[in-house]
Amino acid sequence: MANFTRRVTSTTTFSWNKWINAIIFQILGTMFIIYVGLASVATTGGALAAHSFAEGSGYFVVILLFYFFTDIHMNWSITLGYILYDSIYKQKFKWIHLWYFPAQYIGGLLAALLTWATTGSRSPLGLGIPVLAVGVSDGRGFVVELILTILFVVIFIFTKELSESKPKKFPWFIFAFGILFVLIGLIFFGAPITGGSISSVRYLAPLTIATGGIPGNWWIWVFAPLVGSVAAALFVIYLVWATGIKGKEGKEEIKTQRKLKEKSIF
Repeated sequence: MANFTRRVTSTTTFSWNKWINAIIFQILGTMFIIYVGLASVATTGGALAAHSFAEGSGYFVVILLFYFFTDIHMNWSITLGYILYDSIYKQKFKWIHLWYFPAQYIGGLLAALLTWATTGSRSPLGLGIPVLAVGVSDGRGFVVELILTILFVVIFIFTKELSESKPKKFPWFIFAFGILFVLIGLIFFGAPITGGSISSVRYLAPLTIATGGIPGNWWIWVFAPLVGSVAAALFVIYLVWATGIKGKEGKEEIKTQRKLKEKSIF
């Protein structure tokens, strides 16, 4: 317990500049990802190929731009998953992660406003808000969103840890391409059933400014991703433990690359 306390305490030291930059990156990254997703649904009428490709490419671009500068979360499910993973497996708690939740909501809200400006409509359809397909029950919708989130968070955290622990065998751009194709596949499967949100913010942010009131089944897209994130984090902990990935090999290389790129920007 004392060891755990020391580790947690050591992570509370911070630089305000780094915190502010990290929060700004979360806002910008989330805004871009959610805007691409919402706008693709709203402007194409939910065309499956366009929607799935837009969601995947949005995350792919953000990873390419921000990988060495901040945590590539941009999603409450990813942030919650990392909070549990870091706290339980690494015995570290990063306080900055708590600020990612409001930052990502702000980014989502900005994305919703941009979508409104693009489509000229604040209706749920005009903002690209997910809905259940005809004939799909609330229970089935919850299970589908739960499965989609578990798969996404497990693959995201595990491959991210793999890219940081073994950067020569599994470089970061492979992680980026992996997330691109994983998201395209998950959205292609889930969108015809639930809209394929996989993110509480992606639903809540546009709902904040939408007309027509709050639907009775709002809880599907809010709680399914959060519950799925918890289950995914626990499974990732088992995977990392079972495969022996320590997250230490290549750690100094990653830090060096980040420092070099940070100097070129700030």
